[in-house]
Amino acid sequence: MARTIDDVMAEMRKLTNSKPVHALAGAGVLATRTLKDLPWRLVRWTRDNPPNSLPGRATGAVQSAQTRATGAVQSAQTRATGAVQSAQTRATGAVQSAQTRATGAVQSAQTRATGAVQSAQTRATGAVQSAQTRATGYVQTARAKASDSYDTLAAHGKSTADAESKPELNGKARAKAPTRPTTSK
Repeated sequence: MARTIDDVMAEMRKLTNSKPVHALAGAGVLATRTLKDLPWRLVRWTRDNPPNSLPGRATGAVQSAQTRATGAVQSAQTRATGAVQSAQTRATGAVQSAQTRATGAVQSAQTRATGAVQSAQTRATGAVQSAQTRATGYVQTARAKASDSYDTLAAHGKSTADAESKPELNGKARAKAPTRPTTSK
């Protein structure tokens, strides 16, 4: 299956609509909300706790929020990177598969074309040989007929010559056959 730019763009849309990207955005939203709530928390802490403990607790809360946000961002980045690499691997595999299938199709077409040419050459050679054989047969038949006709004419000529050499036929003198004057054409 060949992949197009639209397929790759669709895959990228899937990645941006995936949980890791949303988790990263959610971590940013949580961090923003936490920072917005910080002044109110400070007010509550001041009420609930003595003012001298406030700086230490605030620092701890900020550090804890930063650590959690950094962990969420790193986790989201790792998952997003894995998804991109997986998509690239699948796309590369699809391209290689398409190239292999296309190469196979071209080779198959070349093989079929070569076979068709060889078959046509074989049929043409057979037709030529058949025509030569028939022509040779016709020539031999014509030669045989001509030879038979020649032999028949020769036999007829010989019998005519023998008949003319006999002076008498049934005791009577035979008259000479009239000769025709030859005219040149």
